[in-house]
Amino acid sequence: ETDWWIDNGPTNKWAMFDLIRNTATVQPTSITVVLTPAGIRTDSIALIGLVANSVTISVVSDSVEVYSRTEDLDTRDVSDWYEYFFRPFSTKSAIAFFDLPPYTDAIITVTITADEGNAECGSCVIGAYEFIGDVQFSAESDVLNFSTVTRDFAGGTSEMIQRRNVPKTIQQIFISKT
Repeated sequence: ETDWWIDNGPTNKWAMFDLIRNTATVQPTSITVVLTPAGIRTDSIALIGLVANSVTISVVSDSVEVYSRTEDLDTRDVSDWYEYFFRPFSTKSAIAFFDLPPYTDAIITVTITADEGNAECGSCVIGAYEFIGDVQFSAESDVLNFSTVTRDFAGGTSEMIQRRNVPKTIQQIFISKT
């Protein structure tokens, strides 16, 4: 029997919810997603791999908006006059909100907006957070990549079998004794 389909990853609509970290949902100007956790209390959301200028999160419970927050993602860190005039503009690539009201009937609307070009989101993760302490300085962040690349040096081509990336961190935290 011949296979007629090849798994090339998620469609654009679902890319931001894929477990593989190097896929992204891309739309001209803005992305709007409505999430209904269906009876599960969620109080936090993280958006990673952003290419946008602002993010708006709103939560509706029992047909009433109980939370709305817009965050500007534009950054501009300058320390002198030269940087003020010539340093390029940039945006934050990730943002997290830890103050969503934890209603079981919540309808969470996420709007990611780019002033020009495409809006992109690599990952959208919702859940309930648990504070376990403050991370100290010298934290390290790395990734374990399980993809394989086969190179044909004679033909000058390569083939990649994309597999999951797993984040790896080394950090010390300050936590209360209790």
